[in-house]
Amino acid sequence: MGQIIAVLPSSGGVGASSLAAALAVRSAAAGRSTAVVDLDPWSGGLDVVFGIEQEPGWRWDRLTAASGVVDGERLAARLPAVLDLSVLAMPTAGEGVADLQLEPASWVERVPDVVAGLAEAHAVTVLDACRDERVLRPVVALADAIVVVVGTRTAQLAAAATLVPTLHTLGADPWAVLRGPGAGELEDVVIDELDVEVVGSLGEDGKLAGEMADGIPPGHRGRGPLVALADRLLLRLASLGAELGRSA
Repeated sequence: MGQIIAVLPSSGGVGASSLAAALAVRSAAAGRSTAVVDLDPWSGGLDVVFGIEQEPGWRWDRLTAASGVVDGERLAARLPAVLDLSVLAMPTAGEGVADLQLEPASWVERVPDVVAGLAEAHAVTVLDACRDERVLRPVVALADAIVVVVGTRTAQLAAAATLVPTLHTLGADPWAVLRGPGAGELEDVVIDELDVEVVGSLGEDGKLAGEMADGIPPGHRGRGPLVALADRLLLRLASLGAELGRSA
């Protein structure tokens, strides 16, 4: 099975989906077979981040009858693809979103089998997750690494102080990425207060929103602080896999 890395926000508006997208783009650019999975039915949709919301292909609503570990290769062949990676997104508006929101428990039940199938068929699977504990439980069980994106404003830090202990309780040892004004100055504070390893920080990125508006997925430019951070995280993920391999 390939490696699984999950990205989730400690609060809204911290750019977790753009980091997840950049991880997937950079992984594929390095020649690794890559899938990225949207695990947040309450967000704007991961296919929008990649600019493929109009592209044909399966979304989560086509997997309502899935049972048992899915055939990851066959599923990937049915998903919309961009930049040599497969994207499993939520349905677009009017195509089943309401059903997913009304019955999240039934959707969450399908997550482990679908993600496991994709991970068997890909070297790297990136999960764009949410803070809902019903989603966090399978994410913690599946992921080799979990990255929490923490905003630097007071309310965002307070939200992280709630989320990180929840992850610890579920058995996760997450990495933290600080994002926002003064991110680099808060690393020691976050390490001390949240008992979490800070693996990187990002300031404001005015170019990112413009690139996404132009249909350029995060990370595709191949340069900038977001790309550098994504590359570092992928190296850490690869090193983690190598350590587990040696211990086995």
